[in-house]
Amino acid sequence: MNQTEENKIKIKLCGLMRPSDIEAANLLHPDYVGFVFARKSRRYVSLERVKTLKELLHPDILAVGVFVDEEPDAVAAWLAAGVIDLAQLHGGEDEAYMEKLRGLTDKPIIKAFSVKGEGDIRNANESSADYVLLDAVLEILLRNTGHHRSPAWNHHHKPLQLQLSDSLRPQIFIGNHF
Repeated sequence: MNQTEENKIKIKLCGLMRPSDIEAANLLHPDYVGFVFARKSRRYVSLERVKTLKELLHPDILAVGVFVDEEPDAVAAWLAAGVIDLAQLHGGEDEAYMEKLRGLTDKPIIKAFSVKGEGDIRNANESSADYVLLDAVLEILLRNTGHHRSPAWNHHHKPLQLQLSDSLRPQIFIGNHF
């Protein structure tokens, strides 16, 4: 099946921390890699560490900075420094936050939404972000398709640039057919 660049499935490896992670990413060649700047995360990496890791990254792979409620000025500074190519907002950042960040940078913004039901998908549909990431959605998607229901985002009137995110765990796939 031929896919245009617009609707091509994009892959992001997230939580990279070590040079060996970058080596693996360069071999797999995903579209994006993610560096977690949320200090409370076990995958947190410092700005200095990411500078070193990015030097090892294949130039065709874009670096995403994952932030949780970070000040927009700091996010914009990291984008301007060329350390990351996109910002992924994974906290309580709202439309006002994104408007302020857009005033500081023209780089793309990914907004992550934790999906627990159709209301969360509705909120994602209304986001002004360049890309929407639906986090921990695989189990919901499989549960819905098991009931012969279409995923809720098929019913929205505007096209979404979606990214689906979930940890790949064997229990997700047991008993589910694709």
